Amino acid sequence: MKGMKKVTAKLSEFIKQIKKKKKTMDLNSLSATLSIAFITVSGIILLGNSAINIYINYNNNYRLVENKQYIIADEAVKQVRNYIHKKIDIISSIVLVSDLTEEETENQKQIMSRLLNVDGSFRQLALLNNKGNELSRISRLASSLDGQLTEQNVKDLFFNIGDKDFNISSVFIDEMSFEPIILLATPIKDVFGDLKGALVAEVNLKFMWDIVASMKIGEEGTAYVVDRNGNLIAFHDVSRVIRGENLLDINLISKFAKGENVENDGINSERTKGISGKKSVITYVPLGEPDWAIVVEIPVSEANAPII
Repeated sequence: MKGMKKVTAKLSEFIKQIKKKKKTMDLNSLSATLSIAFITVSGIILLGNSAINIYINYNNNYRLVENKQYIIADEAVKQVRNYIHKKIDIISSIVLVSDLTEEETENQKQIMSRLLNVDGSFRQLALLNNKGNELSRISRLASSLDGQLTEQNVKDLFFNIGDKDFNISSVFIDEMSFEPIILLATPIKDVFGDLKGALVAEVNLKFMWDIVASMKIGEEGTAYVVDRNGNLIAFHDVSRVIRGENLLDINLISKFAKGENVENDGINSERTKGISGKKSVITYVPLGEPDWAIVVEIPVSEANAPII
């Protein structure tokens, strides 16, 4: 009997120890489960906050890049626009102070010659009557060269002048110098506002090429100028301009050509394939008159470098 009691007591003690260990294991298991749950929830919250911060920083960085590009392009726009309007002011002042159509041919040429000497960007000047026919011309070019003051170009410019104070042609690339040329026409009117003729100037736009070439856009960024038809008219790679390259395959340029409003907070910008073929942050600022735009772009990889 005594032996049986001892066995029973030991068995009871053993069962108690097992229950105690099980309880301890259950508590440890619960503690581990709660710890894992806490770490998981904390990780999800941390990842969520990080994702939100990255998204905010990414967009802030994108806006910063856009603003920088806009400022650069806008400054170039002001320089190009002022340059062209200065030429318009010069030929307009001649028209205002003297009625060239009433002068003798020799006097006409003398007056225009003075104008040609004032500014080296003027290559030729032609005076037209009210029918668009040439009365006289003064030129820096050899007598055998017409430059861009051809009869057809002049007539197109003259008959499209309408009620404008001036008219600007599209950009030509000179066959001899491979430099950009435009024609500017200013109407000559009598006191009643009737058209008596026009003064047409051939102007060298190499200045615009120099502006674009000097623009520094990050490490791999670039700048260029397009007209309303998407034609490339200024770029550091002059050969692409000379070839008459068209950039309507660039989405943002296509929108500019169509006159679509793509402004975002007052800035025309998109992330799309650029002139180099890379996906880029592209921003453009229109000149207004002439109807061109200066475009600035930087590869997305470079734009995102601070976030990465």
